Amino acid sequence: MKKSFLILIGIVVGVCWSVSAWGQNAWINEIHYDNDGTDTGEFIEIVLENAVSYTLSDFTIDLMNGSGEVSYDSETLDNLTVGTTYGNFTVYTWFVSGIQNGAPDGVKLTYNTTTIDYISYEGSMTGATDIGVSETGTTPVGQSLQLTGSGSQSSDFTWQAPADDTPGIINNGQSFGTTPTITLSETNLTGFTYEEGSGPSAEQSFTVSGTNLTNDITVTPPTNYYEISLSDSPWSTETSITLSPSGGTVSATTIYVRLESGLSTGTYDDEDITASSTGATSQTVECDGNVTAVGGGGACASDLIISEYIEGSSNNKYIEIYNGTGASVDLADYDLAQYNNGSSSVSYTLSLSGTLDDGDVFVTEHSSES
Repeated sequence: MKKSFLILIGIVVGVCWSVSAWGQNAWINEIHYDNDGTDTGEFIEIVLENAVSYTLSDFTIDLMNGSGEVSYDSETLDNLTVGTTYGNFTVYTWFVSGIQNGAPDGVKLTYNTTTIDYISYEGSMTGATDIGVSETGTTPVGQSLQLTGSGSQSSDFTWQAPADDTPGIINNGQSFGTTPTITLSETNLTGFTYEEGSGPSAEQSFTVSGTNLTNDITVTPPTNYYEISLSDSPWSTETSITLSPSGGTVSATTIYVRLESGLSTGTYDDEDITASSTGATSQTVECDGNVTAVGGGGACASDLIISEYIEGSSNNKYIEIYNGTGASVDLADYDLAQYNNGSSSVSYTLSLSGTLDDGDVFVTEHSSES
């Protein structure tokens, strides 16, 4: 009976230990081992989720020789260089010289004595995943092999051919947990205006922010008409604005916008400012505005035109007035007068009232004798 009890305890302990080991979410994220000329800047990068939950010395990295598949160097995670944390994911880098050049070789990551990730390069090794890409003696200095994609565990990502290395930070085209997102405070800005020859317009603004980013946010104005700046005083026109994330996040940043000077009279609508970043859906702010003619905005009666005149029965007359000033006009500032034929005397005067918007018409009816 005592013997059976001891066997049962052994089984229970073994099962609990295995579940604990399987719970560690960590993986080999990047490697650089070979380049043109003398190998330089070699490193192994590890990503660990919820690092504060573990004793880092329980994690071990082994460099594995493909001949005999034995470890030729090792280090524990607590002795690695701590990089950036993205949400719950922290990046660690082991800068180590002498990583073997494959055909094949590998890297193994263990928690206590349990393997949680094992990769091989330049060939297959027992129990390892062949990453399928490699570096050679012609790989430029400053490049590495790295995982890319979006996800929360190693199987969500894909190994890529040599690219610019990223030790200590998230890889090129990689995001942890959720999709990179750009958020704008506005989607449409209207009312940019000035009189021809007196621009630019008054500025307006919106904010840009981002989460789970793997790269900079680039804010780009339309090719023509509108300009952007990070400051409205003094104004500093930018061909584009770059916002760099910290830990995958760009805090709300104000972007100032105005209709540029030197434009001709006309309408400048449906012009988009674009905010974009790798892996994120680009966002746009539509800008609408206009440049009015000199004297526009209702200051001069000649800016309004009589666009139609109809004489009906009993001398009823219908007169249509069109507003092409580029701005709303207060009709109370105007009178409609008719002159006697062949003379300069006024036969009647009609006072107007109300507001006439740009591009609209006003129709008035009267029955005075001509």
